[in-house]
Amino acid sequence: MIFIILIILLIIIGVILIIYSRYNKNLESNDFIEKHNKDYETREHKPYALLLSCIDYRLVDKTIRFINGKGLKNDFDYFILAGAGLGVINPTHYKDFDEWKKVYFQHIDIAISLHGIKEIILVEHMDCGAYYIIYGKDITAHEEHKKHVDTIMNMDMLIKNNYPELNFKGYIMHLDGHAEKII
Repeated sequence: MIFIILIILLIIIGVILIIYSRYNKNLESNDFIEKHNKDYETREHKPYALLLSCIDYRLVDKTIRFINGKGLKNDFDYFILAGAGLGVINPTHYKDFDEWKKVYFQHIDIAISLHGIKEIILVEHMDCGAYYIIYGKDITAHEEHKKHVDTIMNMDMLIKNNYPELNFKGYIMHLDGHAEKII
């Protein structure tokens, strides 16, 4: 009987030691993560690009996946406007978009001065509500696509005229996450 009690006690002590050692390893691991995060937070932040995309919730994750796939994971500043480039170009002088170009340019200036960005990336998307507001709900997919291309071309000119030192890339994203390169 005493032999069985000793075996049970040894098993309990063994289990306690295993749990304790795993707990200590987790503590060490968490200390490593904290140190790594602190190092990341204090290092110089110099992203390569400034990304402009739309507010549409359906495409936020897809846009991030797309940009990460371009090799820019954690290497871009992010600016979001309803309609993306349409909000900046404002071709019909829609009153609600009047100040957006100015604000966007201020963000570009800040991104250049603080982060030294080298490129502007514009990701437009199909089935965009802002395009329906500006051009009407009856716009066909073909007409909308053409308007996106026009917006990208106008944004390219606008960036080249105001920020000739920056590269510009423009894409149209489809709802499935596929992005078509325009420039």
